[in-house]
Order: sequence, then structure tokens, then C-alpha cells
Amino acid sequence: MSTTTNVRLACLVMLASFSSAWAIGPAKKFTPQWDIGSSWAVRTEYRQKHVADATRSTGWSEPVVFVYRVARKTQENGNTIYGIIATPQAANTGFETEIELCLTADQKLSVRSVISKRPKLGTISSDRIDYSLPGPVFTDNSAAPYDSPCFPLVKPANLDGSNYITTKKSVSRIEDVGGLRFVRLQSQLLKPAGPGSTYVDSNGKPISFDVAVDPSSVYPVEMRDETNGQRVVQYWGQGQPWFLYSENGSTRSWLVKQ
Repeated sequence: MSTTTNVRLACLVMLASFSSAWAIGPAKKFTPQWDIGSSWAVRTEYRQKHVADATRSTGWSEPVVFVYRVARKTQENGNTIYGIIATPQAANTGFETEIELCLTADQKLSVRSVISKRPKLGTISSDRIDYSLPGPVFTDNSAAPYDSPCFPLVKPANLDGSNYITTKKSVSRIEDVGGLRFVRLQSQLLKPAGPGSTYVDSNGKPISFDVAVDPSSVYPVEMRDETNGQRVVQYWGQGQPWFLYSENGSTRSWLVKQ
């Protein structure tokens, strides 16, 4: 057999191996499912800053538990609209966050708008943010975290750049007085779990979940706002209504049993 023939055979074997690696196992997709009246609880801690130097962290606050409830589910031009209201478990705080998500006809789910309410000088002040394109969303001006990727999350046999979603989107923010429009470059990346299904926070330190979950059904996600450098690390679980764990630099949160 000639040298040329040997080289060709070697190339064919390598190509076959490469193709087989990509063909291992079907892709898994995950999109949370909700019904009116469904509810869940999230425990959140806030990063505390040093009084004399705000760049230094002194640790995490005592936890606050938020209850999320699906208040409405409607149809709009072929899309399904969910209204989820998050309130602190403590009674009569005046804080409330309404998260509106849109499931499009082509089965893309993402946050469409957020209304944050909070007590201010004896009244209730509100702040609304509208998101114009499907894509990852970062918590802004809300005590209750709502950081969220764009669904479905797709987990193929091999994770690569095909899971990297970059979205340049215009966000219209309407405040109490006047309005503000700005553009951000944001992205999300589905990452493989660590060896032996080890889950880590944004600093690489091990974390655990408060609810039982099958390791094979966990979707680790990293989101970045390239405009301001914000980074969010999250874990979602098949069959769970909200993230299992989320950390955005200012807060860290766990889905907990009610």
C-alpha cells in the first residue's frame, strides 16, 4: 500500500471519528413551564460593601425569601404571555416585582418587561423596563432577582460555540419622570458541568442546591453584559420553575422548598 493511500485512509478514519463524536446522543432542550397559580420560593443574599471603601466586600447579608407566583397566562398574537409576581415572604413590605415573559410562536421564551415597586416617602414608587428583543436579561433596580437567559436552553452531546448567543438589543427604560433608551451588548453561554457534576459559583467555589435534582438535567449558564462587564452564573434544572442557583455580583440566590 502506497504512502498516499495510507494518508487518505488515516484522514477518512479521523473524519469518521470526528463525525461520530458529534453524533453522540440527541440534543436536550429545556424551557420552564408554568400554570396560573403556580408558586415557588427563592432565598436571596445581598453582597455587603465596606463602609469606607465600597469596592471591598464584607460578605453576604442575612437571607431574604421571595415568593414568586404566576398571576396570569394569556395569548397575544400567537404568543403566550406569563405574568409572574415576586414579593418578599415578610408581610406588607411594599416591595413587589412583576416579571412579564413572552413565549413566542417559535418557542423562544424570555423576559419582555419588568415593573419594580418599592416604598418611597410614604408612597409606592414604580420603575418599568421593556426589553425589545428576545435575549438574556439582567436584574436592574429590583430587590427580587430576575436574571434570566433566553430559552430554550439546548444541551447537545458536545458543547461548543453553537451554544453562544450574542444579542445586541435596544432596551427602553421608562422611569417615574421621563424616559431613557440605551443599547447593550449581551450574551449567554451554556457551559458543561464540572467533573463529577461539581457545581461552582462565579469564583469557582463549590455550591449545592436546596432542592433535589438529577445531575444529568442541570443546565449551567453564564451570561455577560459586555457593556458594563456584569457577569451572571446560573444553574437551571429540568422540571424546575426557576433557577436552582444564580449569582450576579450583587446577589446570590437559591430555589428553596416552600
